Amino acid sequence: MTPGLFKSFSKLAKEAENEENDVVNGTKEINENNFQCKVGVGGEACDRCLAGYFGFGDAGCKPCSCELTGTVDGKLACEPETGKCQCKAHVEGDRCEKCKEGFIGLSSENPLGCSPCLCNNQACQSVEGYYVTEITSKFDQGKDSWKASFVDESTAEDLPLRWVKEEEAIAVHSVPNGDPIYFLVPEKFTGNQLPSYNQWLSFEFRIAKDGGKTGPNDILILGADGKNISFPLTAQQNPKPTKEFQQYRYHLHYAKVDEAFLPLQTIASGLLSALKPIMSITGKMKEIPKIPMETTHFGKEYEFLRILQNVASLKIRGTYSSGDIGYLRSFSLGSASQDLPTLSNPQKADWIGQCACQENTAGEFCDTCASGYRKVAQKHFFECTECECNGHTEKCDPENGHCWDCNDGSIGDHCDRCDRGYFGNPLMVNGTMMGCQKCPCSDGVSCVQDLNEKPICLTE
Repeated sequence: MTPGLFKSFSKLAKEAENEENDVVNGTKEINENNFQCKVGVGGEACDRCLAGYFGFGDAGCKPCSCELTGTVDGKLACEPETGKCQCKAHVEGDRCEKCKEGFIGLSSENPLGCSPCLCNNQACQSVEGYYVTEITSKFDQGKDSWKASFVDESTAEDLPLRWVKEEEAIAVHSVPNGDPIYFLVPEKFTGNQLPSYNQWLSFEFRIAKDGGKTGPNDILILGADGKNISFPLTAQQNPKPTKEFQQYRYHLHYAKVDEAFLPLQTIASGLLSALKPIMSITGKMKEIPKIPMETTHFGKEYEFLRILQNVASLKIRGTYSSGDIGYLRSFSLGSASQDLPTLSNPQKADWIGQCACQENTAGEFCDTCASGYRKVAQKHFFECTECECNGHTEKCDPENGHCWDCNDGSIGDHCDRCDRGYFGNPLMVNGTMMGCQKCPCSDGVSCVQDLNEKPICLTE
């Protein structure tokens, strides 16, 4: 008898009637040819496994054993031969039961399954004590320190932002030359926003005049390093603006450029991130400068994180045509905090991890250098290298490497010059410190070296 078959159901109607309960309970399948298939088996000749089953054989098929939290769309689906489940992008294991290396916080609500370690080295473990929170502007009491801005961030007294009390909203007006006007966020939405990665940016928005066109730079997240994240108002299947308030929500994570405008359920990722240095902009532009997209690879996810690590500004385009007015309300940015929310059932932020810092790095997210080291940009975040101070101090600015507290009579960004009243060579040569020597001059007069490296006192 064929492995997937019980008997010919059309000839044994009475026997089938007796087994009706088995069919109703889902233990057996009746196909269109009236064959009664074994457990988990389907097809015209009971010759294959049904969806959610694998391992076709004499006993039928075995049910997939998937961790639905980690499977694509939360579905019970596996390879019919091996039983390997279909995992979300950041999940692995035959059952989709664990996060890939460098990721934490397996969650059914995360379309990617897990969140990347917010660490310089991708190494972390989930940590307790962080809770889901939102940074918000409700506009029920006023403008909440928001401003109006051109694309180049210049603001002026003649570029007003209006509070619309009756709508609990703020509004910006178009200008005669047609330059788009943006809503510019206050300080609380800038700085280190790493906890907002993989979370939601949301707001309500409407316009006063139909007919405007959206563009690739409707929403801009500008990093302090000069790079940016940009995407259209309509990204991730959000609607075109109308005269009625509509909800806009964006999942803040990285996706390949060719996947940027596909829905989340199609690619398990969604947000366009154009990671090119922003164009040099001075004054007002006739149109929004186009920031080109580039073919990307997984490492670019960490470029996204670098931008969120130090957000200089975040802007929402408010006007889309001449004579237009844009209205914004209920703005929020998903985040995490160690402050316990004032909710009856606070939700843990399982995407926050304790970083395992590499040597010479420090900070909660391994996002700065230990004392005596400075940042050097690398493929992902950065590496830390020793301060270059010619042996005259061990301290330097971790961002630009400029030395602090030079001694031995040296000065300069790298302790590379002799201070007034000293002469010599402060540079390290072949591992040997030459050093600055005090001028042998009376009354603190400075000096210079002659060709024989002898000091010559200067007259005032």
